[in-house]
Amino acid sequence: MQMVDMGIALCHFALTAKENGLDIQFMQENSQISANNEAAYIASYILN
Repeated sequence: MQMVDMGIALCHFALTAKENGLDIQFMQENSQISANNEAAYIASYILN
């Protein structure tokens, strides 16, 4: 998956959250999430 695809997916997630009355904010932090070689940390979200 390319970063453009991930941006589109995050946009769809944010728009769906907004449509359902959720106020979210994306953030990037130095994550301690472990994953296999095929996965990468992109972002987290929090509810405002």
